[in-house]
Amino acid sequence: MNYKLFLRTVAVLLMGTILSATCQRVSENQSFLASEDRESIIYLEDAGSELLHMLDKDEKEHYLVENGIPKAQIIISPSASSTVYIAAKELQTAIRKMTGEVLPVRTTVDDSIFFKVYVGRSRNTDELGITSEGCRDGGFKMVSGDDYLVLIGDDKEYTVLGPHSTSRAQRDSPALYKKWYDLTGATWNNYYIHSIFRRYDPEWDLWEGDGRGSFNAVHEFLYEQGARWYYPGDIGEIIPTKRSIRFDSVCKTVNPDFKLRDFYIYYMGFSGSDDDEILWQFRLRTNAQESYMAYPPEHGITPVIDNDYMKINHPEYYTVWNSRGGRQNGDEPKPDLCSEGLYQENLAYIKAIIDIYDETIISAMPSDGYNWISDESDEECAAWDSYYPRNYYGRLSDYVWEYVNNLAWDIYNEYGLERKVSCSIYPAYKNVPTKLTKPPAPNLVATFTYSRSDLEDEKYKEEQRALFEDWFEFLTSKEVYIGTFYLDNTVGRESESIPSIYPHIIAEDLRYFKGKSQGEDIEVLSSAYDDWDRGYDIYAGNSLNTYITARLYWDVNQDVDALLEEYYTLFYGPASQEMKQFHEYVEAIYNDAPGNSRITGTMRRLLGEARTTAGNSIYGKRIDLLIGLMDHKVD
Repeated sequence: MNYKLFLRTVAVLLMGTILSATCQRVSENQSFLASEDRESIIYLEDAGSELLHMLDKDEKEHYLVENGIPKAQIIISPSASSTVYIAAKELQTAIRKMTGEVLPVRTTVDDSIFFKVYVGRSRNTDELGITSEGCRDGGFKMVSGDDYLVLIGDDKEYTVLGPHSTSRAQRDSPALYKKWYDLTGATWNNYYIHSIFRRYDPEWDLWEGDGRGSFNAVHEFLYEQGARWYYPGDIGEIIPTKRSIRFDSVCKTVNPDFKLRDFYIYYMGFSGSDDDEILWQFRLRTNAQESYMAYPPEHGITPVIDNDYMKINHPEYYTVWNSRGGRQNGDEPKPDLCSEGLYQENLAYIKAIIDIYDETIISAMPSDGYNWISDESDEECAAWDSYYPRNYYGRLSDYVWEYVNNLAWDIYNEYGLERKVSCSIYPAYKNVPTKLTKPPAPNLVATFTYSRSDLEDEKYKEEQRALFEDWFEFLTSKEVYIGTFYLDNTVGRESESIPSIYPHIIAEDLRYFKGKSQGEDIEVLSSAYDDWDRGYDIYAGNSLNTYITARLYWDVNQDVDALLEEYYTLFYGPASQEMKQFHEYVEAIYNDAPGNSRITGTMRRLLGEARTTAGNSIYGKRIDLLIGLMDHKVD
């Protein structure tokens, strides 16, 4: 009996159809199938695809470079998006660094070159019948044939439909604001005009919200060839030297475990970042909040109240706290959520953002630092203060969520489920509300905030998990995002010069949230801000956390210990064992290190031993990043 032929037949039957080169999945949006039926079909199709791939693996090898001889060309569409062009150049550059050979990037096929690598959608991929269908949230496909490899994915371009700035010169432009005022008849601020330019790189015509699926496919291919990027710039790059670029026949679709994967790296928005920084963010395979949410994604009430017209003409919209600081009390004005006029103003603003910018999720979150009810509020409003029965976490829960939930209901009644209102679950309103006048709106969305680095404290972890479960049960939409922080090295903190390394906490946390959280926005420090340019790199203390998080976003079930062993070996070379010891020591004790000279002394000793082993090499320079962080003077 021909067992291979028999297994091929089984594989095709599992898939329910003859496998074509298109490697298409059952669409997740086929509404005539129940969700469990779709999952079963996708499972069977995947099983069949994997079986066929295993059968073909030893039968067909492909070469882009063979024994130092180029065998392929890279093809993109003449109208390729910026992200696709960057993906093609990334592939070309990495192969050149591996082999010394340059594969041409072309918009038309050169018939004299046998093998083609199609990056992104083009006329050629259309003719092959290979599309990005089934790819979501930056997902991608890798499909090979006898003479081609297709690397294609979710490359949806981000578009701002209403008035907006694309450079610092346009910030708060009177001409743009005139358009905004004419469209709305209102005097609200507009963050699309004020600051969204920070998310745009004019040189590459690139928004942070642009889809990067085809780039992610290229990255996957290079990752399988042994390339790694652990840190921005050349110092973080691992490129193996090869004579050949070989791969087996491939037919797979890859989507991430988490929809939103946004590292908000301080002062490294695309507008102010160099090419290394932008490519580093691409290589993390992240995306951006604005792909899913209106701008700004948090503190969405601020554009309504943070302008002189409102402050002068509507003082009743604002609070006074303990008669300190007037009605602004800090960096941002604080709203009086009992004000009916403010409510109507906020509702009109949300409708304008929907109608003009066609946004899906709009924040109604109060301004930052909101933790009090106005001293001037009437008795009925003051009664919303729940501090005494509910402590600080519940103090404003009913007050804030009554306001936000009512807005969500009004938007739902006019626009339906497709338009949503969001608010972050912040400390003073972190408990689930208990006395709302309406049930949770079906379009109410929340972002759960907490400190991931503090999860090593079991009591804190249990508390935060219980709060999250309460919210997940409370929300009808079940649409919850995560907001957390990798900010331990913030200048001025006691932990400013101490590495905070917790990859196992990250892995456990992401496994817990898979299937519950839609994804994450994480604030991460960099040294790009001029006032923090102290001759060392703040990012050194969190680079490993960021890398591990980014990898796990795509598959939370990866073996984190295997990822770490590879990291120690590739990034630190001859000092791998010493640096493994350093990282494991830090992970076990980082939260006890601030102010403890014994612990920090041990950290420095371990780094010194590793530095001696590494010598004056690239590995030594990588260790110097951490030494520089630890040795700088804390003011």
